[in-house]
Amino acid sequence: MEISRSGAFVMVPARRNNHTIDDIVKPPNGFPETRITSLKEFEARNFLYVFKSFHGNPSVYDRAIERDNSSTAIVIKTCKEMEGPYVDFIKNQYQKPVLLTGPLVP
Repeated sequence: MEISRSGAFVMVPARRNNHTIDDIVKPPNGFPETRITSLKEFEARNFLYVFKSFHGNPSVYDRAIERDNSSTAIVIKTCKEMEGPYVDFIKNQYQKPVLLTGPLVP
């Protein structure tokens, strides 16, 4: 999955209380109806690390949500034609502008 697809699936406020494999396998509430309808169990298990706190520090999820909540806008390296439904979902989750830089190559 591209960054906005995986970000829309895992790193959104709708996941705040959904931290089990059974929760992560399913899309969050409001996720766009696309060909991505679920994750495989091994994929969900890999995503569990983002919810884990190490040494009492905030988890990756908590830091990402705080970063996006405290920003004025969110910038993603993609374009509307490639990932429009996921970008719209992220925009709705955070209620702020999502700016797209286009499909830049390294």
